[in-house]
Amino acid sequence: MITQGIQENDFRQYFDKHSRPLCSLTDEIWQKDFEYMKNNIKSYNDGENKKMKYIKAKTTYDEYGNYMSDTRTNYQLYCQFINDILSEIRKGNIAFLFFEYHIKQLLCFHHDTLRTKYMGGYWEVWIEKEVI
Repeated sequence: MITQGIQENDFRQYFDKHSRPLCSLTDEIWQKDFEYMKNNIKSYNDGENKKMKYIKAKTTYDEYGNYMSDTRTNYQLYCQFINDILSEIRKGNIAFLFFEYHIKQLLCFHHDTLRTKYMGGYWEVWIEKEVI
């Protein structure tokens, strides 16, 4: 259980300004930060939020049917990335992430079952299957 009185700023010393971990971060410190995040991030509790929603981009083709452009925004690409990660971990696979904010986003979908391990520069994430 996380100690009372720990603030997010206590963990910020282990991350650079882009949410990338510094070399001083260890898995033990990360697990405390992860518990703090779980206590402060709200889950999408309704059954409708199984993935990030966004409006699909329109792909354009020339008169010969050749691919010309894809008008996807950065947000659409980010949603697609998070949805791909969700798909993989729901299949029972381990995914690899390089930024803390990705884990924060996944916590919204799998608040109680998401597990992580800091591996020195990246995180392994997976879903713990509920035992009945």
